[in-house]
Amino acid sequence: MNTVAIIDNDVRYSAKLTEMVNAHPDFEVVAEMSSQDANILIEWYSPDVIVVDIVMYNNDGVRIIKRACEYYKNYHPYIFVVTAMDTPAMRRMLEELERGFWAFKPVKESDINNVLDQISYALEEDRKNGVPRPKIRDFTNAIEDTMHEVGTRPGLLGYIYAKLALRLILDNPDRYVSVYKEVPALLNITRSSFDRCLRTMVESCVDTELYRQLFGKFPVPNLDFVHKLAVYIERRVRDS
Repeated sequence: MNTVAIIDNDVRYSAKLTEMVNAHPDFEVVAEMSSQDANILIEWYSPDVIVVDIVMYNNDGVRIIKRACEYYKNYHPYIFVVTAMDTPAMRRMLEELERGFWAFKPVKESDINNVLDQISYALEEDRKNGVPRPKIRDFTNAIEDTMHEVGTRPGLLGYIYAKLALRLILDNPDRYVSVYKEVPALLNITRSSFDRCLRTMVESCVDTELYRQLFGKFPVPNLDFVHKLAVYIERRVRDS
């Protein structure tokens, strides 16, 4: 099954798109997201197809497409733009998209199916030609379980930031040193905000059994926390 992420700030329209995409036998929606959440969730799910609007508050679709196509190494999703902005300039931009498809609102289910049929064929050709699919993440449950056991609180922003940092490190241990640059860039936040929220989260964990087992009695530096926790999760998955 080909995976799809839908990015649209209109919740009701996003739900409608999800229903139409899930009705297609070759596709499954793995995430509905607002433009504000797009960067972290694209990194999280690495979908085969990104369905995205263009004009959205907080984070416009052009910026999301650019990041998805250029920022993530070895990740080449198909882009399906669904927009009401039918202008000559928009059509020129869409025609320049690599691996891009589009439809203009209002769209019918037949319009969606027509584009999905084309993308399904393109994905099948990719597989025949040995083009790798996005890496399937297999650390999700272990990350959630470990963060619960170590005492992180989901209500804290540091919880979200730490989860993304762990994802990056688990996908490639060499990114250990660069998470202080990559996570703020992905989330469009400052490094100081990232550091401050992680500090609050680390300090909230010191009384748990797993924290004491891994780190001792006192708060450790933020980067040591996410690095050692990533090592623990990797071993946990490997030995399970």
